Amino acid sequence: MQKSQQGFTLIELMIVVAIIGILASIAIPAYQDYIARAKMSEIMTLASGDKARISEHLQIEGSWPTAETDGSTYGQTQLADSNYISKVDLKANGVIEYTLTGIKSGDPDGKTVTYTPTDNGGNISWACASTAAKKYVPKGCTGA
Repeated sequence: MQKSQQGFTLIELMIVVAIIGILASIAIPAYQDYIARAKMSEIMTLASGDKARISEHLQIEGSWPTAETDGSTYGQTQLADSNYISKVDLKANGVIEYTLTGIKSGDPDGKTVTYTPTDNGGNISWACASTAAKKYVPKGCTGA
């Protein structure tokens, strides 16, 4: 006596599809946020080179560079370049401002990341602030 093998019922298949749909609805937005945070981290990494150049200028020249006074050295083409930065501004007192693009459709686009230096008697410290939502901004940089 052999028992014939039966397949899955329609209701069982519908339950599995529903479970997969629920998991996907949670996982996809979380993954997109993770990618946005990774892109923001890339900008933070690129900024380290700019911060070093600005700090070096202060140590050598005794003054903060500005795009107006040192445009050939610190113009936009000389500062960080990334697919996620639409504009780099070198402001007074060595402040660097990055305008974001392509991070994630919506919140971070058009927002800024600003690095403000402080001369502590030859030791330069940098404060980071961003107008992007806090969930996209890496630790060590304050978000909106």
